[in-house]
Amino acid sequence: MSEAVSVRDGACEFYASGPGNPAETEQYLRTAVAFANASGGKLIFGVDNDSRKVIGFPDDEIFLKMDAIKSSIFEACEPAVVPVMAIKELDGKKILTAAIQPGMDKPYFLKKYGTASGTFIRMAGVTREASQSITYELRLEGKGISFDTMQVKGEAVSPEKIAGLSARMYQQAWDHCPSAEQKRDLKMVTANDLASWKILFPFQGKYYPTNTWKLLTDPEELFPEAIIQMALFEGSTRAIFLDRKEAAGPIDHSR
Repeated sequence: MSEAVSVRDGACEFYASGPGNPAETEQYLRTAVAFANASGGKLIFGVDNDSRKVIGFPDDEIFLKMDAIKSSIFEACEPAVVPVMAIKELDGKKILTAAIQPGMDKPYFLKKYGTASGTFIRMAGVTREASQSITYELRLEGKGISFDTMQVKGEAVSPEKIAGLSARMYQQAWDHCPSAEQKRDLKMVTANDLASWKILFPFQGKYYPTNTWKLLTDPEELFPEAIIQMALFEGSTRAIFLDRKEAAGPIDHSR
């Protein structure tokens, strides 16, 4: 096997030693937080980051190194991040992997910095400090709330406006139906449908707007620089990707 290790995605980082090297320790702790705030990832110890050359650890150090890595991550992060450690053999040398699972109690941060400057995320395969707005979104995600489904303060949405959006959605679906049979099966979207999709917020017999409603009907009011990305998949499993579109600025309400 080659002496070099290849990287296939941004959810992986390499460290020659880890504990004992202050710069590496700071970096892998930040990245552990970033992985927990995202979709998880893996820290690999005993591999040079620049050359990807396998360095490995001696047999009499491997378990001490494993304990030190696990303890440092557990003690530094809040809420606690518990890596899944494993010993691997590569090119006849032992290395360590620390798998970080995506967290449920976001935002995760380094205790010594607090949430303001100790929350980190992954962007384009790089660990970066999270902005205040991203930290806020992580906090909502940790509570099972997404920004787009949050209710917007204001008056209830009128039946006429609901009917208008439903008509536009119906027309969009009609225009993209590939067959006459599918067009016959089309149904108008109801207010209950919009509520189940979190586009409207039902309360005491009325429907109130969410951020998604504003993005779909009046983006200039709250989100003048908003960008909506849409993806089209075949079936219900999202296994087959068909198309992608991006809309920036005001939405064409005439369609």
